[in-house]
Amino acid sequence: MASWTLPSFSSLTARERLLLLLTGLTLLILLVYLVLLAPYQHYRHQLDQRIASRAHQLQQLDGLRQEYLQLQQQLQRLQQPPAEFSLFSFVEGQISQIAGRENLTAMRPLTPVQLDGLIQEAVEVKLERVRLDQIVQLLVQIEQAPAPLRVTALNLQSRFDAADLLDSRLLIAAYRQE
Repeated sequence: MASWTLPSFSSLTARERLLLLLTGLTLLILLVYLVLLAPYQHYRHQLDQRIASRAHQLQQLDGLRQEYLQLQQQLQRLQQPPAEFSLFSFVEGQISQIAGRENLTAMRPLTPVQLDGLIQEAVEVKLERVRLDQIVQLLVQIEQAPAPLRVTALNLQSRFDAADLLDSRLLIAAYRQE
């Protein structure tokens, strides 16, 4: 039987020593990369993904906070409505200023409805021969009203005799606590 023995490093030729050192160095570099660097880079990549995910969640949370604050302000407006606010007279005044009283063909208050601790008072408004910009101005004024108002229905029809004029029907509701 042949016995295999490794020759000592000093008995190797210079070329064999260089090849052996390069192989050992390559294996050492590969081992360091596989044991230390690759897991570190993978962990760092995971942390970068977590940071991006958390930043996105933080933006969503900030958006929800803003929405919560707006809802809280609306709730406070509902709980403390202006003492002498009248939906009918407010809407009539805004229409007179924006579209003119001559374009108001009908304005009819609807029966108040009770909804989950709130009372909804509504007014149906019919306007004829108004421009689109007047409707938009009216909607802006309704949105900026001192009491919480909402347009629950809006129908627009162009007129047959003037294409730039509209006939409209709006249903405007005001809310207050019982």
